[in-house]
Amino acid sequence: MNFGSGQTIANAVTVPVSPDGHICLYVYGTAHLLVDANGYYTQSGSGTVDSYTKSETDTKFNTKADQTDLNTLEATVNAKADQTDLNTLEEAVNTKAEESALLTLATGMQFPTVVDSVYVDFSTSIAIGNNGLPIISYDDSSNGDLEVAACTSVNCSTSTITIIDSGDVGLDTSIAIGNNGLPVISYYDTGNADLKVAACTSVNCTG
Repeated sequence: MNFGSGQTIANAVTVPVSPDGHICLYVYGTAHLLVDANGYYTQSGSGTVDSYTKSETDTKFNTKADQTDLNTLEATVNAKADQTDLNTLEEAVNTKAEESALLTLATGMQFPTVVDSVYVDFSTSIAIGNNGLPIISYDDSSNGDLEVAACTSVNCSTSTITIIDSGDVGLDTSIAIGNNGLPVISYYDTGNADLKVAACTSVNCTG
């Protein structure tokens, strides 16, 4: 340490000791030297808590990452997705989710089903039977019949068609399900100017 006349300067230093356990102090000039021993190192046996031998320390350092490992790690991290990549991925996922939702919606949509054809389906009426399937009464204008289509699928893609009454009947038809679970149909008999009711004795009105 460099010091001026009458100046007090303190410092801290770790120094080795001589074989007999001493340290040496030198001064060029005239000065007082004061030494406070704040601590010292001793040899430690293997397995002591919070202490390692030189061999143990060297072994542990040898397993740590060197600069090459760090460079490799840095390159790997840099190659990973940044925020822009994540934003792009999020947009792509959201787009796919929307497409999937639309596809599910389109798959679930039912397109019109032709139940009967050629001048039919005037004065139509529909009810849901106890089996959960639609049953439809309607006027077959081509022959004047009152007919019933008992659907065998939810969208009526298949059905059993039954003629309930014939001869200029079936106008202003209306259908309901009775407490017995069987259809009841009211309709106008044009030929006789009568209001009629057909109480079905089977679910599909075959009786």
